[in-house]
Parts: sequence; C-alpha cells; structure tokens
Amino acid sequence: MGMDYETVQNMFLEGQIPMFFQGDWVSGDCELEGSAVQGKIKAVHFPYIKGKEKFRNDFLGGSVDSFMVSANTKYPKESTMVLEYLVEELSSEGAKMGVNLPVYKADIDLSNLNRVTKQIVDLTNDATGFSLAWDTFLVGEDTELHLDLVQELFAGLISPQEFANKMQTINE
Repeated sequence: MGMDYETVQNMFLEGQIPMFFQGDWVSGDCELEGSAVQGKIKAVHFPYIKGKEKFRNDFLGGSVDSFMVSANTKYPKESTMVLEYLVEELSSEGAKMGVNLPVYKADIDLSNLNRVTKQIVDLTNDATGFSLAWDTFLVGEDTELHLDLVQELFAGLISPQEFANKMQTINE
C-alpha cells in the first residue's frame, strides 16, 4: 500500500507479484513481446459477495473521459452532432487498434486485440451494469476523502460500516 502505481505495475509486469487489480489499460503491456508475464495473465471477474449473485456481471469503471458542449454556444445542435460523431469514432477506432474497449455496441472487428484484452471483452459481453469509479466521479475534497477511506479500509484501519458512514458525509 505504500508503493506508487508505476512501481507496483512494473513489479507485476516483471512477474514479481502474482496479482494486480487494475483496468483494461494494462492489458496491452501484459502482452508486449518479451514481457515476463506475456501469455501468463488471465483476466477474471472480481469476486462477488455470496448471496448477491445478481451483481455477478456488474463492472466497476466505464467510460470517464468526455467532451461537453457549452449551453451558450451559437450552434448547440451542430456542436453536439460533431462531438457525438467524434466520440463514436474515437471509441471504435481505438478499440480496433486495441488501445481501449469500445463504449458503444457496434459491429467492430476485434480480432486484432491481444489475448488479455480479448478476455476482458469476453467478460464484459454479458455485463449487466457498469459503476463509475468514485474517484473519477467526485471532485476536490470529496475525491480525497474517498481515496483516503479506501486506503484505510484496505489496510484494515476502519470497518466497512465506518467506511460507509464516513462516505455518507459527502451527501451532507
């Protein structure tokens, strides 16, 4: 818990640690030629809570980056149309190149994706929902509170109930 992201990612990619909880953006690095973990990684669902099987196919993450059209623009309809086209093209073309997962249901040839990214696509094909990561949704002090509480929870310094109670303060 005391290491920075890049150090931990590099240790994983060098085969020094057995597991890494991360997003699909790491999948390309896992399959680089000469990587110590090439061909050895299996993408799996995060375990769900027994008795909560209805959430078995839910995922954390989803699309975060976005464009916005100002309400004061002279051409709101045209601006929106251009951005809708741009976002769909970026999503589709990025997926074809294997740099991201598509955020649209589209007929895209994904046969060139690396092995790990294909596993992730297969996992998400039956997704019933995506929950946006809180640290990308919240802003300012709320983000910092969330990140601090997650670290305290993972370190066993607070209970799940304490985590929930402290997170609730964001709504007050």
